[in-house]
Amino acid sequence: MDVAVNCMRSKRRLKEYVAARMMAMYLIKKHTSMTLVNIGKIFGGRDHTTAIHGINRATYLVLTDKHFKQKLLSIENKLIS
Repeated sequence: MDVAVNCMRSKRRLKEYVAARMMAMYLIKKHTSMTLVNIGKIFGGRDHTTAIHGINRATYLVLTDKHFKQKLLSIENKLIS
């Protein structure tokens, strides 16, 4: 999933952008102490409730969608390495 940062910050809701945005929010929350308000601001000035929804949705998809989980773990491993 190759989505440019400016696309993740945009208001567009293309499936690829939304998935990348959710993954990024999930990983930021998991690996930093950043607040939900600040996470929302990073992604185009979104509200903290949008960040909560994105993180919760990503958590659900990790549990139910093998492809989503594999992609997220791949990205996470690259970031940690």
